[in-house]
Amino acid sequence: DKNQALAGNLKGRLMLITGDVDNNVHPGGTIRMANALIKAHKRFDFMIMPGQRHGFGKLTEYSFWLRADHFSKHFLGNTFNSVDLTEMNREKERD
Repeated sequence: DKNQALAGNLKGRLMLITGDVDNNVHPGGTIRMANALIKAHKRFDFMIMPGQRHGFGKLTEYSFWLRADHFSKHFLGNTFNSVDLTEMNREKERD
């Protein structure tokens, strides 16, 4: 709950990710943080991982590439890297 009070002090391009059945950090806390960021006029990206708990389960690889894309874009200025679902699906077929 203290995070929301700090929203106005945060800088940079923020990203929030939560599983909708997170058993460690309740998704409501992440949604309240998003609301605090909106009220503080902060830009941020927000992703809910459907059916996932805290570690994102089967969406772990997807969430990894989503975060890598975010950091690449906002810290390195490289917008050419994106989540390559085709490649991820190709890897699944090999398993």
